[in-house]
Amino acid sequence: MDPTPEFTKFTAGFHQDIFDLHEDDDEILETALNALSQQEQQRLREFLKSIVQSPLSDEELQDLWNTSAADFYIAGPDQVRSLYQSIIDLIPPG
Repeated sequence: MDPTPEFTKFTAGFHQDIFDLHEDDDEILETALNALSQQEQQRLREFLKSIVQSPLSDEELQDLWNTSAADFYIAGPDQVRSLYQSIIDLIPPG
Protein backbone atom coordinates (compact mmCIF):
# COMPACT_ATOMS: atom_id res chain seq x y z
CA MET A 1 0.00 0.00 0.00
CA ASP A 2 1.42 3.35 -1.01
CA PRO A 3 0.83 6.31 1.29
CA THR A 4 -1.15 9.28 0.07
CA PRO A 5 0.43 12.76 -0.02
CA GLU A 6 -1.78 13.68 2.95
CA PHE A 7 -0.48 10.74 4.99
CA THR A 8 3.09 11.74 4.19
CA LYS A 9 2.46 15.37 5.12
CA PHE A 10 0.68 14.35 8.34
CA THR A 11 3.41 11.97 9.48
CA ALA A 12 6.07 14.62 8.83
CA GLY A 13 4.58 16.44 11.82
CA PHE A 14 5.85 13.71 14.14
CA HIS A 15 9.31 15.13 14.74
CA GLN A 16 11.67 13.95 17.45
CA ASP A 17 10.64 16.64 19.98
CA ILE A 18 6.88 16.38 19.61
CA PHE A 19 6.46 14.41 22.85
CA ASP A 20 8.36 17.08 24.77
CA LEU A 21 6.19 19.87 23.38
CA HIS A 22 2.75 18.39 24.04
CA GLU A 23 1.08 16.87 27.07
CA ASP A 24 -1.08 14.08 25.65
CA ASP A 25 -1.60 11.94 22.58
CA ASP A 26 -4.67 13.83 21.33
CA GLU A 27 -2.78 17.12 21.47
CA ILE A 28 0.07 15.56 19.48
CA LEU A 29 -2.33 14.21 16.86
CA GLU A 30 -4.22 17.51 16.63
CA THR A 31 -0.98 19.43 16.17
CA ALA A 32 0.02 17.20 13.27
CA LEU A 33 -3.48 17.47 11.79
CA ASN A 34 -3.32 21.27 11.91
CA ALA A 35 -0.63 21.17 9.22
CA LEU A 36 -3.29 19.90 6.80
CA SER A 37 -6.15 21.83 5.22
CA GLN A 38 -9.68 20.61 5.88
CA GLN A 39 -9.74 18.96 2.46
CA GLU A 40 -6.43 17.23 3.13
CA GLN A 41 -7.74 16.06 6.51
CA GLN A 42 -10.78 14.55 4.81
CA ARG A 43 -8.59 12.73 2.29
CA LEU A 44 -6.38 11.49 5.14
CA ARG A 45 -9.47 10.32 7.02
CA GLU A 46 -10.73 8.39 4.00
CA PHE A 47 -7.31 6.85 3.38
CA LEU A 48 -6.98 5.73 7.00
CA LYS A 49 -10.53 4.34 7.04
CA SER A 50 -9.78 2.35 3.90
CA ILE A 51 -6.60 0.81 5.27
CA VAL A 52 -8.03 0.08 8.73
CA GLN A 53 -10.95 -1.73 7.10
CA SER A 54 -8.76 -3.46 4.52
CA PRO A 55 -7.33 -6.97 4.76
CA LEU A 56 -3.87 -5.49 5.43
CA SER A 57 -2.21 -7.10 8.42
CA ASP A 58 -1.18 -5.12 11.49
CA GLU A 59 2.42 -5.62 10.42
CA GLU A 60 1.70 -4.08 7.01
CA LEU A 61 -0.03 -1.14 8.68
CA GLN A 62 2.96 -0.78 11.00
CA ASP A 63 5.35 -0.80 8.02
CA LEU A 64 3.32 1.98 6.40
CA TRP A 65 3.92 4.19 9.46
CA ASN A 66 7.51 3.09 10.01
CA THR A 67 8.49 3.96 6.43
CA SER A 68 6.71 7.33 6.59
CA ALA A 69 8.13 10.79 7.28
CA ALA A 70 7.64 10.37 11.06
CA ASP A 71 10.76 10.59 13.24
CA PHE A 72 9.64 7.74 15.49
CA TYR A 73 8.54 4.19 14.90
CA ILE A 74 5.60 2.21 16.14
CA ALA A 75 7.21 -0.60 18.09
CA GLY A 76 4.35 -3.08 18.26
CA PRO A 77 2.02 -3.89 15.39
CA ASP A 78 -0.84 -4.34 17.87
CA GLN A 79 -0.86 -0.55 18.46
CA VAL A 80 -1.06 0.70 14.90
CA ARG A 81 -4.72 0.01 14.13
CA SER A 82 -5.82 1.87 17.27
CA LEU A 83 -3.51 4.78 16.40
CA TYR A 84 -5.05 5.07 12.95
CA GLN A 85 -8.54 4.83 14.45
CA SER A 86 -7.70 7.62 16.92
CA ILE A 87 -6.67 9.84 14.02
CA ILE A 88 -9.88 9.01 12.14
CA ASP A 89 -11.92 9.86 15.24
CA LEU A 90 -10.28 13.28 15.59
CA ILE A 91 -11.16 14.35 12.05
CA PRO A 92 -14.81 15.39 11.81
CA PRO A 93 -16.65 13.71 8.91
CA GLY A 94 -16.78 15.98 5.90
